[in-house]
Amino acid sequence: MTMVTLDALQSALWVVFAFVGYWLVDYWARREGERWGVPRRWLEWPLAIGALLGARLGHILLTRPATLLDPLSLLRLSDGMSLYGALAGGGVVLLLWGRKRPQWALALASGYGLFLPFGIALVHLPCPLYGSCGGQITTNPLGLLLPGSAVARWPSDLYEGLGSVLLGGVLLAVSARPQPAGRLAGLFLVCYAVLDAWLAPTRIGGASPAWAGPAAALGAAAVGLALLASTIFPRKETHAARPDGHPSVSGV
Repeated sequence: MTMVTLDALQSALWVVFAFVGYWLVDYWARREGERWGVPRRWLEWPLAIGALLGARLGHILLTRPATLLDPLSLLRLSDGMSLYGALAGGGVVLLLWGRKRPQWALALASGYGLFLPFGIALVHLPCPLYGSCGGQITTNPLGLLLPGSAVARWPSDLYEGLGSVLLGGVLLAVSARPQPAGRLAGLFLVCYAVLDAWLAPTRIGGASPAWAGPAAALGAAAVGLALLASTIFPRKETHAARPDGHPSVSGV
């Protein structure tokens, strides 16, 4: 008879928060996309599948690539998922299927960028429930004596959750004024990459190579900067009013 351990329950709880966070972000992002005329169901399942496959493949390729020989390994979600992999998977879907509707793709990307910080926070802030808030041992006053640890550690996940809430608040403030499609997505990618890089020295090294985290953050920042540049120096000026009645803005 298989025993259900506390670690297994904690892993399952992490997956539950991750999926709740995704569906909430998806709901809010699509509501935001509707203001740009994006149909509510446009690319709904392709984006969900692309993000999920990207999250699992990103984690597996950098930690245990040999497990790809076992297709069932993709279904073991509690083994780990990669946020950057999820972003890459969703980005590929928007890039391939959104070629005929680039404005829709950029608008939906901005919707996700606007609300993803709150989804990230929803996953990381309950880290005491998972028993995995801590990073490296530290004597810094910002370190905490976490449950189950006899020494103070950086609460890396907790700080990531708090930083994500702050980032989400900033993006909401920016979105109070009409923005070109794609700009909020670019701001999210750049700012989250900076937050992740800032917290990286406090984390405990995992099974992935040391270069993987910085490379992923740099890649996300580069894509974000490209999106921002495309909204600052658009290829074509548009002056049509947005469907929600906001004044027209420059678009790509």
